[in-house]
Amino acid sequence: MFAERRTWPLLILSQRTDRMEFWATVERSASRQALQEQLLEWQRFYNQERTHSAISSKTPHARWLELISLVPTHEAVQAAYLPPSKRYVTNKHYVRLPKDNL
Repeated sequence: MFAERRTWPLLILSQRTDRMEFWATVERSASRQALQEQLLEWQRFYNQERTHSAISSKTPHARWLELISLVPTHEAVQAAYLPPSKRYVTNKHYVRLPKDNL
């Protein structure tokens, strides 16, 4: 996996957090199933209970709930950037024209 240069610090920070907070708590002899369960529990804790200083000491889940109302839907973005159009056939080819050109 290749990462852009500007994302390297975030990857390094993530790897350090994973190493210090998750892998330090894992038993080396744990089965794959037990490891998967531990990872799911740690991800839930990390995203829903553990506060993060980079987002004003909130959990990622709490911050996501604050921002979700600001994220436009696909339909809203499409309506804002694509003019309404009408489809018609000419010479067996489909052409779309904006409504203001009709």
